[in-house]
Parts: sequence; C-alpha cells; structure tokens
Amino acid sequence: MLRSPLSWLKQRIHAALSSELRALNATFITLSIGMLTQIVVALNHGGRVAAVALGLLVPCAVTLRLLVPAFRPHVVRAPFSELRLSADTASRPALLAGCFNPAHEGHLKLVRFLASQHARVLLAVHSKTARRSDVGAGTRAALLRSMLAAEGLKNVEVEVCRGHACLLGLSRGASVMYRGVRSWKEEAVDEFREHALNQLRPPLRAGRLPLPTTFLEASAEDSRLTSSRVRVRCSACIHVTDVEKALGGLVPSGQEQAVWRAYGPGQTT
Repeated sequence: MLRSPLSWLKQRIHAALSSELRALNATFITLSIGMLTQIVVALNHGGRVAAVALGLLVPCAVTLRLLVPAFRPHVVRAPFSELRLSADTASRPALLAGCFNPAHEGHLKLVRFLASQHARVLLAVHSKTARRSDVGAGTRAALLRSMLAAEGLKNVEVEVCRGHACLLGLSRGASVMYRGVRSWKEEAVDEFREHALNQLRPPLRAGRLPLPTTFLEASAEDSRLTSSRVRVRCSACIHVTDVEKALGGLVPSGQEQAVWRAYGPGQTT
C-alpha cells in the first residue's frame, strides 16, 4: 500500500500542530497574515510587482513549514514506551537497516521489540561496510537468519540491501524506517546527515514520498553491546574452547560458535 500525498500532508500538518511547536506556529501564522496584508496593500497602491513577489513567498513559506517536521529526527529512548503507532502503521512492514557486522544481542533486543509492534519486520543488511576487510553481506545475513530462527521470530525477514535502504523499504511497502543508535548525543551528526539524505532520495530518485524515520536509542547498559567489541573478542579468541566465554552476553546464546567461525583469526568469507 503506497502512501498518498494527502496522507503525508496530513501527517505533516499533525506534526505542525504538536504542542512543542505551537509557539513557532503562532509566529509563522502571524508572519503569513502580515504577508497577505502587505499583498493587499501593494495591490491597492498599484504595486503589482511587489504583490507578485510577496505572493510567491507565501506558498514557499507554507511548503517549507510543512517540510521542516519531516527533517526533525524522532528519537525514542529505551525501553521505547513513548513509541506510539497507528493501527495502519503497525499492520504494515517496518524496516530496520544496518550493517549487522556482526549482529549482536543489542540488535536482537531491537528486533524482538519491533516484531512485537509490527505485523512484519524487514531487516536490511547493507552490502557495503566502512572497511574492505569486513565479512561479506551474504555471511552477515546468514548469521542474522540463524539468530532469528533460534529466537522463533517468524514475522522477521532478512534481505541484503545493495542500494539505499530507504528505497528498499518503499518498494516493500514499509510504513516506517527505524535506526538503532547507541547514543544520540554522540552519533547525532552522522545520523542526521543520513536522515536528511533519506528524506531527499525517494522524491529525487524514485518520485516517491519519504519514509518517516524513528531512531531507537539504546539504554546505558545496552550501549556496550557493539559489533566492534564482538569483532575484537573474536580476533583475540584463538581456541574454540574459549569462544563461549569470550562472546557470552555479546551475541545471542548458542550463536557464539557461528559468529567466531565467521570473524575469528584467519577466517575469510
């Protein structure tokens, strides 16, 4: 089901009327009334050029005011009790994108939560990562599927994303895209840059309206669960007998051996 321009416009208007933006909206409405007054005055005095110029500013200002909320990051902090979903949003797929390099217990906590909130969840595994030496997307996706199978999460699917996740989500009928962050304070700059691009790519590349994005921030306790820590532990673990102790608590129970085989010393994919 595609999002219609009308429904998207309604969401923007609803966001504009939220309590935290009322003061800004009051200022905006006052300025708009002032502009319209100036247009009338200019027309009465024969200033048609000025009237046309001011007339163009009004729709531009209205458009900008409706678009601004789309670029405002929506951050929900653990345990995500503040997340509110409409029946339509919950009935449609949700997209969670990431490198999952490798997937760890922090990722699985997010997935479990989303699986309980949405009818279906799509995990998009980015095909490219920051380092050439990283494990291939096929192996990362296979590890993730193995973890999901062990969890019994039947409404969660995994797909390798070779383009932009926001466009993949739209093509799969997703209602919202989620991004997991350890600390919004530390990652805000990078995440907001990617968020802004995800708002621009759909209309520019596919002629589609963008997906709303929600950032799920981990608790202080779970912020220690990182893929880089898992990779370091795997590299330092030489003997198979030490794997469970080294990775215990970082990756889902029972998946330690599989992760080590992919990321341990001398492993290549």
